[in-house]
Order: sequence, then structure tokens, then C-alpha cells
Amino acid sequence: MSGSSFSDPIPHTDKITQRLLRSGMPLTLKTARRQRTMLLAISGIVAILAHATFLLLLPAAWQKNQSSDYVEYYEPVAQKLAAGAGLVLGSKPALRYPPGIPMLYAATFWIPTRWTSVTGQGCAYFNHFS
Repeated sequence: MSGSSFSDPIPHTDKITQRLLRSGMPLTLKTARRQRTMLLAISGIVAILAHATFLLLLPAAWQKNQSSDYVEYYEPVAQKLAAGAGLVLGSKPALRYPPGIPMLYAATFWIPTRWTSVTGQGCAYFNHFS
């Protein structure tokens, strides 16, 4: 009966939770959730540090973007989308690539234009009191 679910003393738990229970630590759902959150945060930090280290150690000759797609297609289409002109490149529909990336770029171009006045007002408000 080793393959049966009846032989497992702690059914339906992940390995971290099982290890904590076996160690004798008092375990609550809050503790398990906190540990998972910490592991996720540590994983994210390690990934960012690895990426930054890679970029810092990359030779200057390899850092140059050799693709012209962004300048010739993605940026102009995203600028038009952010301005509300639609999915166009020049006067024709922008159909060379799927629209997902231009939409993401358009959002990054559009959001600061909407938040500039709010942030400017907030900064002016705090400067008034300083």
C-alpha cells in the first residue's frame, strides 16, 4: 500500500510544508504562505541580479541592437496607437507582425502621458509644504 494515498501521513501538502511539519516547527497556513512568498522574492532577486551581471559583463560590441524592427516598425506603430490613430504604419494597416508587442509598447508610451499631470500636481503639492 505504499502507492496508496492512505500511506501518506500528510496528504495534499507540498514538500516545503511536509518538511516543516516533520521538523517540529509550529506550522500555520500563514507560516507556509510567508515561506513561499520569501522563496519567490529570493528567486526574483537572484534572477534580476543574474540578468544585471550578464548585462554588465557583456562586451560593448555585443551590446548594440542589430535589429531595426523596433525603430522601423514597433515604435512608430506604438506611437500611433498611444495617440489614438489606430494600428497603422504610415497610412497603411500595420500587419507585418502580430499586434501584441506594439500594444504593450503603446501602453508604456500612453501611461506616462496620463500620469504626468497627476505626478506634477502631487510634486507641486508637496513642494508647497517643504
